Amino acid sequence: MSDLTPKQIANLKQLLLERQAELEDLISNAEAGSRPVSLDQPIGRVSRVDALQQQSMSQASQRAAEKGLQQIAAALQRIASGDYG
Repeated sequence: MSDLTPKQIANLKQLLLERQAELEDLISNAEAGSRPVSLDQPIGRVSRVDALQQQSMSQASQRAAEKGLQQIAAALQRIASGDYG
């Protein structure tokens, strides 16, 4: 594979930075949804199960976003050092 041009590298870096911002927003939103479900809320058993399921999905989404952020940080590091490909 041939080397990337500086313009291509800049475009890829910009895409990575945009995706990084998206994931950071996703994590912020997921943190709100992953708060513990209060057992003293006056909701029914089914509603509580739904709340627990929503909490679990939010936590999984947050973990996936955090992993994506790690991968983006590593990619940006490789671009900065010129060790990409």
